[in-house]
Amino acid sequence: PARADRYAQKLKDEFPDSPFARSIGQTEEEILEEEDEYIKNYEKIYALYLEHSYQKALRQVNRAKVKYIDTDLAPKYDLLHAFIVAKLEGKKSFNELLKEIKLRHPNTEVAKKASDLLNNN
Repeated sequence: PARADRYAQKLKDEFPDSPFARSIGQTEEEILEEEDEYIKNYEKIYALYLEHSYQKALRQVNRAKVKYIDTDLAPKYDLLHAFIVAKLEGKKSFNELLKEIKLRHPNTEVAKKASDLLNNN
């Protein structure tokens, strides 16, 4: 236990904002609540996109991308951001963001989706 505590403290000291450091000491219930929050937030922003509330969706997705950068949903937030920007700025901006997604999130389903979208444009 002492060794584990030492490594846990080292993780907290050196990487305080990492999801691993934040999860130390959290109960499973707290972790699930946190995951539920970022999933619900994604769904809320996606609903704004579907309602054509692009400016509001853009503001919220930009905040979410910062807040949830270290979560499993970060690549999906980036892809949703690209779709919103496509509606506001057009195809060129959309394609640039898709290329960034491929680089930022390699070997993910979202990177594969970005590749497919680029190939079909």
